[in-house]
Amino acid sequence: MIDVVSKRYAKALAAAVAQPEAGVNAADVARQLRSFDEVLAAVPEARIVLTSPAIAVGRKRAVVRRLSDQLGLPPLLRNFLQVVVDRNRVQKLANIVESLEEILDEQLGIVRVSITSAKPLTEGLSKKLEEGLSRITGKNVQTSFDTDPDLLGGVVAQIGGTVFDGSVRGQLDAMKQRLAAAEV
Repeated sequence: MIDVVSKRYAKALAAAVAQPEAGVNAADVARQLRSFDEVLAAVPEARIVLTSPAIAVGRKRAVVRRLSDQLGLPPLLRNFLQVVVDRNRVQKLANIVESLEEILDEQLGIVRVSITSAKPLTEGLSKKLEEGLSRITGKNVQTSFDTDPDLLGGVVAQIGGTVFDGSVRGQLDAMKQRLAAAEV
């Protein structure tokens, strides 16, 4: 769950990214920030250094600079990460990234859709689903596909907190509920 502090940091970064002089591509910022967080997950020592109150701020800043250079992060993100470290918010970085993605998606007119089907979808069917969902939402759709053989057939699409269940399993469950309600 994204907390108020994480949202505040994400809003500040989104506002900075929106400035023409920022010199960064808004679509890349969240990905780059997520890659930094993934490095911290892969190298626990780095996360420990950045979160420990016993480590001097100067050493923490040096770690951020080194990791930023290795990842090729732009100065805006490096500075943002310095602020996150200075304010002891590194443990909130994953939530900040998640909130930032939501904000940038909204600004860029993007909606993320998770589609689950019983079997892998053909490229043509995937494209038709994306186009249909784009028309329905009025936004650019970014889809992720997954399979679940328990669905039996059809698809389940999740847009935010809304689930559209067009699966055979979902139809059977609905029929079961209607039949159970009719028996009462």
